[in-house]
Amino acid sequence: MKQISYNIFSELTRSNNHVRGLAKALSTNPMTISRYLKELEKNNIVEFREEGKNKVYMIKDSLETGEFKKIVEHTKLMAVIQNNPRIRAIAKVQECYVKAMGAGGNDFIAWTGSFNCESGKS
Repeated sequence: MKQISYNIFSELTRSNNHVRGLAKALSTNPMTISRYLKELEKNNIVEFREEGKNKVYMIKDSLETGEFKKIVEHTKLMAVIQNNPRIRAIAKVQECYVKAMGAGGNDFIAWTGSFNCESGKS
């Protein structure tokens, strides 16, 4: 899926909306929004209800939606990490700490000096 699909999904998590409303919120052409909404609908991620002449789109409660939400959140996290080197360093320390806990360490103070993150050993 493309970034526009992620943006549409994120916007729909805030509130239900119709094509023109999504296009305005995302500063995108309504035809582009419509095309990606059809793809999301085909993949069982969004659904719509008709209100007059408008189709109001909403997030569908499905297994596919749950998995897609994880992908969207992961994509957002990766963008933040790539744009912020300090966050990358924090994430690396956290990952190493998790490895240390899995290796039997349970004291953060003791771990800081005794665990080799590269080898995964104390």
